[in-house]
Amino acid sequence: MTLNQLKRRIRKAWCLKTRSRNIKGPWTPGRPADGQCAVTALVVQDLFGGRIIKVAAVLGDWSGAHYLNVLPDNTIVDLTKSQFLKGTSYVGWDDFARWKMLDSPQAVAAGVRRRYQLLRKRLGL
Repeated sequence: MTLNQLKRRIRKAWCLKTRSRNIKGPWTPGRPADGQCAVTALVVQDLFGGRIIKVAAVLGDWSGAHYLNVLPDNTIVDLTKSQFLKGTSYVGWDDFARWKMLDSPQAVAAGVRRRYQLLRKRLGL
C-alpha cells in the first residue's frame, strides 16, 4: 500500500470504536480524524517504518497530546491533522516508544491496542 492509498482508505476505516475515549464531544463521520492519532500513527509505522512522535498540539490556551510520524526519509506524516483548527501549532517534538503506546498502563486503560487492532482489521491489514 502506498501512503496516498492509505490516506484514502483510512478515512473510511476510522470510526467511533477506533477513537480515543479522551476526546470530548461526539465523533461524527464529518470529522473522522478526531481522536484517531495514536492508532493511526501505529498503522503508519507498521506500513512505512520510521518513528512515532508525541507533540503538544496548541491553540491559544488549549493544548492536547498528539501523535504523528517521521518516516525513514524524514518525511513528516500526520494523517489526523484535520482534527485541529487552523492555527494549531505543535510543541515539544519527542520520540515516543511504540511499546508505551500499546502496553503502558495508560495505554492499556485507554484500550489503545484494541482500537489499533480494529483499525488494522478495518483497513484489511
